[in-house]
Amino acid sequence: MTERIPWSEYLQKSIHYNSINSNKEPVRVMLSSVKNGVPMVQPIVFQSLLSTDQRVLIFTGATRNANLMSVVKSSNSTHVVAMEMPKTKETYIFTGRIYIVAAPALSYRFGTPPRRINIRSEMSAEEFWEDERIRVWQKISSEYRASFTWPEPGIPSVTEVGNGQGSWSVYNDTNTIKVPAVSSIDIGYKYKTLDAIKETSLHKSGSIVSSATSSPAMNAFGGKLSKNTNNSDMETIHNSALDNFCLLVFKVTDVDYTQRGMFPPNRIMFNSKNGNEWKQQNVNA
Repeated sequence: MTERIPWSEYLQKSIHYNSINSNKEPVRVMLSSVKNGVPMVQPIVFQSLLSTDQRVLIFTGATRNANLMSVVKSSNSTHVVAMEMPKTKETYIFTGRIYIVAAPALSYRFGTPPRRINIRSEMSAEEFWEDERIRVWQKISSEYRASFTWPEPGIPSVTEVGNGQGSWSVYNDTNTIKVPAVSSIDIGYKYKTLDAIKETSLHKSGSIVSSATSSPAMNAFGGKLSKNTNNSDMETIHNSALDNFCLLVFKVTDVDYTQRGMFPPNRIMFNSKNGNEWKQQNVNA
């Protein structure tokens, strides 16, 4: 029998009443950690609770974001995420462990998928998490998806935004993902939308293979494809963005929940031992 996770019931109601994710707009929250005594904070995008394990929150980010990857890997055990619910004036502060689920081609850099999480599937952990990564990729907005073709955050800009000429390229940067046999495509911030190409199978790298069943030119880049951008180039850009897209799997061990929409405010602490055997206690706000 599945264990009841009391805080997840609160969170699901909060997501509903605050219309979180209802319009596919990215819901950005702050991920915090400490490295060598120095606090580090990076925005990540909330997606959902994991359907097979209500202790687990799914966020997304970019593997080419060096600062984010540093925050994720800066602590061996503890990370903190704070979520604000604007309509109901609730605050959730989650403490736990975060794992990276990157494209299979990048597993040598980011490790294997998390295994101490209930997936209730005949699939292997690797198959389950890659399917989940692809599912979320197809669900997110085309605008958010396009951001995975953009330059690495935090580094100096080379050209004006939107120029796309002579700017940073996902294919040429030695610090990011490589796509074989591609060296002439330079996109910078050129694309503002990106549709997911329907898959028929997965490359060994984990990238989607086009089924060529979508509309002409796929409308993949919001009508911005040039006459020189053929289907092969389009597929390469899409696959590179997909390889840059990762899940951030947060296994929660403690929750500090405060409801400030009432007076006096209500505050509950949810604590567990390694995410199991949850206990809750009302405390002063």
